[in-house]
Amino acid sequence: MGFKDPVDGFIDGGQPAVYPTGKRIVAETAGSVTALMTTPVADVINFFREGISFPESAKVIDDAKLRVALELWGAYFTEISANARFLTLVMALEALAIGTPRTQLVLDLQDKWKKEIEALEKNIDPDSDDAVSLNALKNDLESRREQSIGRQIRTLVFNTLHTNGDRDAKTMMRKTAQLYKHRGTLVHKGKLKSSVLGKCTTDAKNIVECVLRARFLQKAKPGVTTAI
Repeated sequence: MGFKDPVDGFIDGGQPAVYPTGKRIVAETAGSVTALMTTPVADVINFFREGISFPESAKVIDDAKLRVALELWGAYFTEISANARFLTLVMALEALAIGTPRTQLVLDLQDKWKKEIEALEKNIDPDSDDAVSLNALKNDLESRREQSIGRQIRTLVFNTLHTNGDRDAKTMMRKTAQLYKHRGTLVHKGKLKSSVLGKCTTDAKNIVECVLRARFLQKAKPGVTTAI
């Protein structure tokens, strides 16, 4: 029976089914299907040839942070979950981020608070709840001597692309700030609207691709910049 005839329903040809007599039913018997997407050999060879032609290509592998970021970039393509794909891209930027100290004013204030905490600790029972809370606060102050990770990745994106001659460096930085806000919403609330998640993933993929390409070129071809 061709599909030009009226059809009332479809059933799996490999499973039993119950349906009213007189109905036109089509049994699907296509069997299991496996989809495979590959990259043409010629393209792979060209990528490999271009990579090894760079004078300092070995330094790319020696850069541990860049290597981790590239591994996360590769993992993005194998993640099944839409949430995981977006978070993996953000993690690639986090892997490249470098901690920078806060301003001296803030550091001095943190040192002052730390001394006040230590003075209080001398006068309370070390096994008390207050002692545990004060110690946790002191550790928290110490961990916050560097800029927030959100600010670190914004700085990373701008500095990397600006150094590489990318005229859209500021735009990319602003988009990165929004992406990190949405990342926080997803991690802490467990969901984003599908439309928001889709746009975030598209923007994140573009930013990570540009940053990784720029960092790769800066390592493999020092002194050479290529606007993206």
